[in-house]
Amino acid sequence: MKLFRPSEGPAWLPRFGDSILSGFKSVMSAPFRPWRVAAADLPTASDYEGGIVWNTDDKRIGYSDGTAWRELAPAGDDAAYALRADNLSDLASAAAARTNLGLGTAATQNVGTTGATLPLLSTANAWTTDQSFSGLVKANGGGIAFPATQVASADPNTLDDYEEGSWTPALAFGGASTGVTYNTQAGRYTKVGRLVFIDVRILLTSKGSATGVASITGLPFIAAALPAATMTIAGTNFASTVTNPVCLGQPAATTLGLVNFAAGALSNVTDASFNNNTLIVVGGAYSVT
Repeated sequence: MKLFRPSEGPAWLPRFGDSILSGFKSVMSAPFRPWRVAAADLPTASDYEGGIVWNTDDKRIGYSDGTAWRELAPAGDDAAYALRADNLSDLASAAAARTNLGLGTAATQNVGTTGATLPLLSTANAWTTDQSFSGLVKANGGGIAFPATQVASADPNTLDDYEEGSWTPALAFGGASTGVTYNTQAGRYTKVGRLVFIDVRILLTSKGSATGVASITGLPFIAAALPAATMTIAGTNFASTVTNPVCLGQPAATTLGLVNFAAGALSNVTDASFNNNTLIVVGGAYSVT
């Protein structure tokens, strides 16, 4: 705080006495009061930076910031000032204040799980209740992750599972794979809900010694009881009797049966239809429970 000194004071400013000491005693002999002055008589603000006065016109305390005289409003006297006791409820425009602070309209919303509230995350940074979105949901930063174990939903409009990966198909005759060896033994799958898309490629180096009906085993998921899936086979080096081979999904199993469709009838494909270098390529889909 800067006090007016006698050498600085204009004509309107009473002098403190014959010395600085007497002036100091004159001012401090009672509880301190700012200098009382009318607004029209205020001196040049730049000459009294830090000076404090009592404006006798509007009954307010004023101070000089070096460029102008400013006023401090008494409590409750001016809406241009925010009062601590009002906890910002006295702001002239709450919306403008939010904009200035960069808060946006979210600053006025409560958190919660129902109604017009901001979704509340758990300590695991996850929503614990259903959330509805009226617009397009985008995953620009990556993908949508489903749990490793499906959480099945009875709602026909709910996608409750997605998975993709690889599996190892095997060729069996009569349920056995004795002596069967491979040049290529590869399978891929993509599961969307309860529909599984598969790709299979098997190239033999030996068909082994097992006998009986041919099948491809090792499907990544157990097939539904009904209906059975039908998949087309592309292959080479089959016996001449195999003209139109197809795969039939076996109900409630992880096996594809190999059959031949000819003359309007289906017949089983057996070990006799294979050679040691037979190639099988299968692509299709089957349903699961």
